[in-house]
Amino acid sequence: MSRLTAWIRSWKTRAVRRRSWQTLPLVREGFPVVCCWSAKAGCTTALKWFLQHNGLLQEAMQHGAWLHDYRVRRMVEEPGYERRCRRAVRSDGVHVIKVIRDPAKRAVSAYLHYLRTASDPWIGSLVLAEWKAANGFGAQPGLSFAQFLEFVLDLQRRRQPLEPHVRPQYDRAWDPHVDTCIPLEDLAAGLEETERRCGLPHVDVRSLSESRHHNRPSGHQQWPRDASRFPATAETLDEIGVPSADLLLDTTTIPLLQAAYSADYEAYGNHYHGPAKHFS
Repeated sequence: MSRLTAWIRSWKTRAVRRRSWQTLPLVREGFPVVCCWSAKAGCTTALKWFLQHNGLLQEAMQHGAWLHDYRVRRMVEEPGYERRCRRAVRSDGVHVIKVIRDPAKRAVSAYLHYLRTASDPWIGSLVLAEWKAANGFGAQPGLSFAQFLEFVLDLQRRRQPLEPHVRPQYDRAWDPHVDTCIPLEDLAAGLEETERRCGLPHVDVRSLSESRHHNRPSGHQQWPRDASRFPATAETLDEIGVPSADLLLDTTTIPLLQAAYSADYEAYGNHYHGPAKHFS
C-alpha cells in the first residue's frame, strides 16, 4: 500500500468517526423546539419524541431498527444541517432543551454498554482494547468499573477524542444556548411542560421509552463486595446479573467519577450534586 493510499484511508476513517461521533441537536425547519442530547441519557426516547412531533417516527422505524441510523443518514448528513443547527439555537421563538442524566448513573450505564459490546467491531471498543493492552492487562477478560473510569480519564488527559457514550454531557458548542435542562429522571414531565410552553400537542413519552440499549439492574444479582474492582464481561452480566449504580459507587470510583465528569457536575449542579449523594 502506498503512503498516499494509506493516508487517504486514514483520512476517510477519521471522517467517518467524526460523523458518527457528532451529537448535533435535533432541528426541524418550522418546529419550535431544538433538542440537545447525549448518548446514554435518554437519547433514543428524546429522538422518538422529536420524530413523532414532526410526523417522521413511522418513516424512521421503517428505515431500520436503530433509529440513530435514520438520524444520521436522513438528518445530520443533509447538506447544511450543522449550519441550520447553529442558526436555530440563536433564533427567537425557538426553545432549546437538553435532556441530562445523573453523571454517576450515566457512567455506570456506559460501562455496562461497553461490556455488552466489547466484541463488536466498533470504534469505541477498539480504542478500549488498545488502552487495555497499553496498560498491561490486554489479556485480562473484561474490565472493572474502576478501570473503565481510569480509561476515560486517561483519554481526557491525553486529549484523545471520546466517543459519545463516555464523553461528558456538557457540550461547549451547544450548552450555552440551552434554555431548559430536563433531567432524564423527570423526562415525561419535562417534555410535557415543553409541549405546553410551545403550544404542541401532547405525546405520551412513556410509550416511546423502550430501547434495546437499556441495561436495567437485575432483581437478584450476585456481584462480590468489591464490585467496582471486579473485572466483568458480557457473560458476567448474564451469569450474576446486572449491578445497580449504587453497587459500583465506592471510595475508589467516586473520586474517579468526580474527576472524569467534573464538567457535568459543574454545569448541572443544581440537578446533580455528585455521586456521594447516593450514600446519604
